[in-house]
Amino acid sequence: MNHIFYFLAIFAIIWESLVVTNPRKVGDFVKSFRATKDKTTMQNAYSFFALGYILWIIIGFFSSQWVLFLAMFLMSYIIPKRWVVTRFLDALISLSILIFMVINVYHLHIDVHELVKQFLYK
Repeated sequence: MNHIFYFLAIFAIIWESLVVTNPRKVGDFVKSFRATKDKTTMQNAYSFFALGYILWIIIGFFSSQWVLFLAMFLMSYIIPKRWVVTRFLDALISLSILIFMVINVYHLHIDVHELVKQFLYK
């Protein structure tokens, strides 16, 4: 089950990579998605994917990497996505967190929760 869950991280990594490579185009697509009533097939796919991405993050709260999922969830609401630069930075940070998450689960085995506790209470 763990392998399936982190395999789904590939889709999140692909999405964040698309945003990093072309944040203006993705921003325009999201704005057009919000503006139209009749959705195209691509916009329906985006809504399905976005819902899946949010659900994947929420389910991630119950994993050993919950601190990183919480950081990604909070970042999605704290950083405004109105400007291309902030959209790019958000995607770059999210992409870095996602890649670290996958590498940490299978290779590094760093207890992120314990590191955050030591940092905050020291």
